[in-house]
Amino acid sequence: MRPTRALIHRKHLLSNLKAVRQMVPPGTALCAAVKADAYGHGAVSIARWLVEADVEALGVATVEEGSQLRRAGITCPIFLLGTLQADEILDAVQAELDLFVWSKEAVSVLAQASRGRPAPLRVHLKVDTGMGRVGCRPEDAEEIAQEIVHSLPLELTGVCTHFAASDGPGPLGVPEQLSRFERALGALKSRGWTPRFIHAANSGGITAWPRSHFNLVRPGIMLYGYPPVGNGEPHAFVPVMELVSKVGFVKTVPPGTTLSYGSRYVTDRTTDVATIPLGYADGYRRSFTNRAPVWIADRLFRVSGTVCMDQFLVDLGPGSGVKAGDPVVLFGPPKGGQTQVPTAADLATLADTISYEILCGISARVPRVEV
Repeated sequence: MRPTRALIHRKHLLSNLKAVRQMVPPGTALCAAVKADAYGHGAVSIARWLVEADVEALGVATVEEGSQLRRAGITCPIFLLGTLQADEILDAVQAELDLFVWSKEAVSVLAQASRGRPAPLRVHLKVDTGMGRVGCRPEDAEEIAQEIVHSLPLELTGVCTHFAASDGPGPLGVPEQLSRFERALGALKSRGWTPRFIHAANSGGITAWPRSHFNLVRPGIMLYGYPPVGNGEPHAFVPVMELVSKVGFVKTVPPGTTLSYGSRYVTDRTTDVATIPLGYADGYRRSFTNRAPVWIADRLFRVSGTVCMDQFLVDLGPGSGVKAGDPVVLFGPPKGGQTQVPTAADLATLADTISYEILCGISARVPRVEV
């Protein structure tokens, strides 16, 4: 196995799960987001650990993601959080996914596709309260719910919405979205329709908006060790992924030596230079050039020169004592109390993005190793 690998810490995942449960009322169900290969952590392993820890449901974005979990023997409810194309319907039904609907036309198609099933097809009515992606208008929820209830192959299992700005300021606030959602819920309740799950809260909603918890929440980034942007106490969550490598080569160079493509770094003294065997093809971004902190042999250094496709360089200073094979940490949880170890959030700040994108961007050629 190549020296560059992503260590996936089970105990950290379970610690974060415990923190989530402490934030919501007892008995609140959890649908854990494992879409995008569990935010880059490896969906099958993460799903198994979560199911073993009694998570009630899992959330995926595509039919193939859900089918992969079924092939791996995952039997709990799996919510298809994304859209569904016509040529995917039979696969989704066969995988027994919980499907989200927001139009009468979709209800009709799903009802026809699920005829003859021994059990009803579970569907969740999605209400668009301001995200602007998918979902019905709040004032149309009652009419579409009626179509679902009167379609015998279907079961109205849930009603849900999604927040546009639960983790930070925005022109549309969470209270207004919740008010729109609650009006739709009131219309359904007046007809005597009481779906099993009512859900709205993502990680931001869980940490900042108790009113949004209802009886199911959908934690995502917080499970993987990072608070949603602008919310949550960082110490309550522990990063699950640790991106590591080993020093590939060390050489001593004189002052005035140019390093890497474009000669964007020039040494100012006789110094040791390390070659680290990973680069932007592994998801370690070119934008980290001359900027990103790197933890090598229990010391903090910085990327020196342009990050290449498969390698990058680090100016270690004179007489560093670093040698080939020494451990390298690109990001992850603190090690031995060393809070200087960079996190995915630290790298996200440098790249002007969010921790989600850093984690999801670690490429498939980096082996995931369960710890």
